[in-house]
Amino acid sequence: MKRENKVEYNWYRPIDTNHEMVAETVVGEAVETQTTWKKWLCDALKEILLALLIAFLFVRVIFTVTFVNGNSMFPTLHDRDFVVLQHICYTPNRGDVIVARADGMNIVKRVIGMPGDVIYIDEDTGVISVNGELLNEAYVADLRCNINGDVIGQTITVRPDHVFVMGDNRGHSEDSRFNEIGQIPYSDIRGGLLFTLRFGD
Repeated sequence: MKRENKVEYNWYRPIDTNHEMVAETVVGEAVETQTTWKKWLCDALKEILLALLIAFLFVRVIFTVTFVNGNSMFPTLHDRDFVVLQHICYTPNRGDVIVARADGMNIVKRVIGMPGDVIYIDEDTGVISVNGELLNEAYVADLRCNINGDVIGQTITVRPDHVFVMGDNRGHSEDSRFNEIGQIPYSDIRGGLLFTLRFGD
């Protein structure tokens, strides 16, 4: 009896392993790219938030931003000007523009006298002398307005740890010439002017 050789046929479609590997590689690269992009975005947001926090603390701790209310410092400062002040490690000097607390409000004035200075305001001309020397005030438009106040024609000695202040617009300024304001103690000085921001006229 003749033996027949049986041939078995595999009708299953062969698996294309190369395509599977390519597909897996493409998906893997897409996932990795997406993960890298999210990580970069998170890191960038963290850096931005940290920078904003540092800037906020820097401004709040070292500097103070406020605005001018009124025209007592005109023409040096205008109404609604924003002023940036240094208040950490600040020591006033004659001629500085400062913001101080006086009579329950913030005032912006110029330092005229330092502790121990002897000040005299002439009641006829309005000219100011400090320690016997005439004060050059090019920033004041009309010296005759100096004659307003309670201490005009008197010799004033600035107390220790105090300053004598006046507005540049002397005819429209309540300052150390008036008893309501008087001399400003160092503890009431909020800071000295660094620069001004003016928007519009």
